[in-house]
Amino acid sequence: MNFTDILPNLLIPKHIPIENKKRFGNNGDSGYVLYEPDVKKCNKLISLGCDNSTSFEEDILNYNKNITVDIYDIDSECDLANNNNRVNFYKERVVNIDEKVGTNDHAIIQMDIEGSEFYVFQNPLDLEKSKNISQLIIEIHFNMIPNNDINLAINLLQNINTIFDLVHIHGNNHVATTIGPVPMVIECTYLNKNLKLNLQQESNSFPIENLDYPNHKDWKDHQLLWWTN
Repeated sequence: MNFTDILPNLLIPKHIPIENKKRFGNNGDSGYVLYEPDVKKCNKLISLGCDNSTSFEEDILNYNKNITVDIYDIDSECDLANNNNRVNFYKERVVNIDEKVGTNDHAIIQMDIEGSEFYVFQNPLDLEKSKNISQLIIEIHFNMIPNNDINLAINLLQNINTIFDLVHIHGNNHVATTIGPVPMVIECTYLNKNLKLNLQQESNSFPIENLDYPNHKDWKDHQLLWWTN
């Protein structure tokens, strides 16, 4: 099988009721859909990559008054950290997220690091540390696979799928091209399987009206439904 055939089978979303989904951040770029019942239980948000655009983190801080936010970005500054004492900013590149998750954390991980995600997930997550990550929100850039080595992308998805269930997916329409039915850049929300929600395969398509919005407001959004065929 070639990559075009393999990729859709590694991205099969599970269903959670729409009333349990909530968007945090802008209606466009920098906004993501989360599993709302878990958000108020979390005590840590770890954001990898911000480009000094923090509407997502600000919404989380406003929604959960007990959460703290750690932001890592080697190429950017972070004004939010200068104005909010619940935000810590580290000008560094993260290659091992296990090292950033504490033993007492109930954490959300948000990751938009322009292709470096393929290095972060090349090795399986530490099973003990990963128990403390309840949600993973990741933008995957298939147009930035290092050396076009598709095995890096396959490893990334397989390692994530071992621990997490995909529950929401959105195509970033800043890039119009696709790999078969899969957009070249996708935003994915994953839930840790240890939440034991007994999820079934999604039967609906994405995007969802009033929850998903085009990253570029003037361009048509990607329509995603390969798991319904």
